[in-house]
Amino acid sequence: MNCRTSHLEPEEVEDKDPEELKAAIEKADPYESLLKPISEDAQVALTEQTKQDSWSVRLMGDLTEYANEKDPASP
Repeated sequence: MNCRTSHLEPEEVEDKDPEELKAAIEKADPYESLLKPISEDAQVALTEQTKQDSWSVRLMGDLTEYANEKDPASP
């Protein structure tokens, strides 16, 4: 992914069709939907044989419920 919102227009080359060049660029870096579930993201290659999910979700922090500091009697 190149972090652009659209592909650049291909430079003009005399012996190449601009539409073919644009198709090659889009094939190398395809468009992806901006709003999609994280389960549809591609896996990340760690090595040639090992891949892992793009995302990992973990619960962090203290789950304790705290009393209201202004009114210690309230739950």
